[in-house]
Amino acid sequence: MPMTDSIHESGAAARDLAEKPSLCVINYNGEEFLEDVLSSVLEGGDSEYYGEVVLVDNGSIDGSIALVSGRFPSVRIVKLEENHGPAAARNAALRNARSGRVAMIDNDVIPAPGCFRMLNEALDGDPAAVLAMPRILYAARPDTIQYDGAHCHFLGLMALHNERRDLAGAPTKTRAIGAVVTACYMIDRARWECGSPFDESFFIYLEDLETGIRARAEGHHVLSVPAAQALHREGTRGLSLRRTGVHTKRRVFCTIRNRWQILLIHYQAATLVLLAPALLLFEAFQFTGSIAKGWLGEWFRAAGWMIAHAGEVLTKRRAAQKARRVPDRDLLEGGPVPFTRELTAGAVTRAGLAVLSGATNFWWALVVRLLPGGAR
Repeated sequence: MPMTDSIHESGAAARDLAEKPSLCVINYNGEEFLEDVLSSVLEGGDSEYYGEVVLVDNGSIDGSIALVSGRFPSVRIVKLEENHGPAAARNAALRNARSGRVAMIDNDVIPAPGCFRMLNEALDGDPAAVLAMPRILYAARPDTIQYDGAHCHFLGLMALHNERRDLAGAPTKTRAIGAVVTACYMIDRARWECGSPFDESFFIYLEDLETGIRARAEGHHVLSVPAAQALHREGTRGLSLRRTGVHTKRRVFCTIRNRWQILLIHYQAATLVLLAPALLLFEAFQFTGSIAKGWLGEWFRAAGWMIAHAGEVLTKRRAAQKARRVPDRDLLEGGPVPFTRELTAGAVTRAGLAVLSGATNFWWALVVRLLPGGAR
């Protein structure tokens, strides 16, 4: 073949790679899932849609790397030597992906045919959108929605949309949402102007809520595309709530600490003052629950982390508030306090949660129009 032809083909391949989305699979000890997930991606009807498929391995100690390198040689492997959490792995995926748009899935997620095509088209249709996510269905119960979006509850928690709702009759219209849930999503890197998309100090839990708040605060849109769908399996052994049925100590520590980070970094000063009674009431409820469930050590560990990293948190707060374009009144929403069912077992706990929800939402209704922002 003449050299000019070879150069032409190489250039065409590079353009093709840049124009097609990269698909990155975020993996930690996911050997049991990867055969099904990668077979679906590489051998399904959308296989030609991706410019590349990349596995970002987060320091796995199982046979994930051997399986992928032996069974799926076309998959490019980015191996991280240590597990610094999914936030770090997602940032590494974006650093290593070759396309402007990057689709990401966790290692236990199987996108339905056309899933990322629809997310890509949704991004095309909204120039302000930087993130788009599909409707996530339980793999074991594909007629039931796990979630198809989220928003930031004013208490600093992620509130899932259409959680555990029957698929039949659920709306399918694309809509703007307040936060992305990162089991499966697509990001437009060229539009993202918020630094690294994921704050690696979060490690895991609420790191995706932080990403959504930051994107929205800086004026970008986040989209839910329910017509696009993906199946979600049971998650990592010893870590996933769907498997353990209980909150691990790591989950408790990270959730408490990361919620505090969200409040202190992203909420405007006036918002913190106005919401102080509701936030303090929630904290009293959380502290009491930590005692009852044997998590007091995790609560104090989270408090110690925040004290030790106060300077870092303050620096992030200054940067976040300086970059802000959208006020809190347009970012936060009310509604029932979004606790998982596993935390609300027992009549006493449910009664306490009902009181907490009623009291905090009563306060929210009183002060919401005083929050920084435009008219509701």
